[in-house]
Amino acid sequence: MERLRAENAQLKSKDKGGLTLKVSEKGGVSLYGMRRFPVTLYKEQWLRILERTMAPHPGECAGD
Repeated sequence: MERLRAENAQLKSKDKGGLTLKVSEKGGVSLYGMRRFPVTLYKEQWLRILERTMAPHPGECAGD
């Protein structure tokens, strides 16, 4: 029982703020550290996200 308590304490003490990426053999890129399970997206999905984040938002001025 003590071994399980020690293992549980070790798992709880791990750094939860770090984000990591892993590329699968099929080309999916998984982002670990955001949620309990990884977020896995493929190239087209990542490109759509990046396009939306780079596009100007309504109401924003280009000079600001």
